[in-house]
Amino acid sequence: MKKLTLVFIISLFVSSCNLFNFGSDTQYFFPLAVGNKWVHTDLYDVKHPGVYTKTIQGTMAHNNKDYFLVEHRDSVYSYIDSTYVIGYDTSYYREEDGKVYSLWPKETQNPEYYETLFLDCNVEAGDSYIYNYTGMEKPYDVGYMNVTLKTKRLMQVYYDIPGLADVEYSMQFREGVGLVEYRGAWSSRKLVSYDIN
Repeated sequence: MKKLTLVFIISLFVSSCNLFNFGSDTQYFFPLAVGNKWVHTDLYDVKHPGVYTKTIQGTMAHNNKDYFLVEHRDSVYSYIDSTYVIGYDTSYYREEDGKVYSLWPKETQNPEYYETLFLDCNVEAGDSYIYNYTGMEKPYDVGYMNVTLKTKRLMQVYYDIPGLADVEYSMQFREGVGLVEYRGAWSSRKLVSYDIN
């Protein structure tokens, strides 16, 4: 009986250690797999809420790195035409060492791409990292992602470019789900459904 109790205590200890080992697992807060789908809607416009669907359609190689191709399909209400307008876009993400990188086209005449750190799951609450979403070197293009909250189940970041108004936003990521809420100066969205593979 003593051996059985000892085995139970050891297995309980080992499983509890695994419960709190979540610091660098990006799949935890930003699951990347072909077929994953997220549907968000406007947080405040309840009369004519827009619907924002993101689906991982496949992969793409760039500079010997594999990126997940995310298709965006947005249905946004136009108050001018009193109808919904459909828009499409594509973004690219990859994961490496607890970090999610995004690939963006540079704002140049010849299409080039640059990579920027989008989400760093190694950073703890109270820390920050640089997020340069345009790839340019101008001071107003470089912002900071501040990790305002991080638990086993939730990570929240706040983006800001010091000295530039109306670009601030916060994003909240949930365990095994991904982005559940976005609050910005111009729009705010919440997750209404998802399908994770």
